[in-house]
Amino acid sequence: MKVTDEHVHDSKALPVLVDYIIKPNNMITAAAATTTIDKLFADGAYEGNDVFRFGADNGIQPCIKVRKNSRVRWKKGHILRNLSVLAQKKDLQE
Repeated sequence: MKVTDEHVHDSKALPVLVDYIIKPNNMITAAAATTTIDKLFADGAYEGNDVFRFGADNGIQPCIKVRKNSRVRWKKGHILRNLSVLAQKKDLQE
């Protein structure tokens, strides 16, 4: 858990929390410190390109519900985010 004030968005605190799980600095011994995260489940507050990029860089598949008004941004958007937007919009239309 990480407590922040109202000036820190949840998506900015996410990398710190995930790094703490993956690379703990606490009293866990080195033998027990090998934790992996395969998937990250989150709501629309975490749908930014930075979160998708962080997940991809760390081998984590982001399972994030994008906002209803999300748009695909081919030039600026992360490919995993764009694919999530396309897949979830297709699900909404069916």
